[in-house]
Amino acid sequence: DVYLLPPFTVTLTPANASYCEAGTTNTTKTVVTAEAAVTTGNTQPAGVTFAYDWSGSTASAGAVDGTDQTKFNMTTAVVGAYTITSKAKYVVPAGKLLKGSTGTPCEETGSTTINVTAKPGTPTISAS
Repeated sequence: DVYLLPPFTVTLTPANASYCEAGTTNTTKTVVTAEAAVTTGNTQPAGVTFAYDWSGSTASAGAVDGTDQTKFNMTTAVVGAYTITSKAKYVVPAGKLLKGSTGTPCEETGSTTINVTAKPGTPTISAS
């Protein structure tokens, strides 16, 4: 079989687009989820899935979830802006050929920025 696969997009959705460096004691501060989907009006063939590669993400920002390749766990507590990138590509059943409708290697990329903000200073209370 030869699959002529439809174009698709990759959307990244963070649980929170920003968080405070000291906002939680959890190791994972927020989770970014990637979703690859064929474009409107197209159908993804049965047995064809997507594989995700997060290697374009800012180093030390976090890591790919150990049980779900569509999730990236932000773990850094260092103030700054972090680019999280996921590249998705089609995966076809073994023994099948792969060809994209545009002749490209059937790969798309999505990205988002997560901001880690500084802990606010200690408030001063005065009574008069």
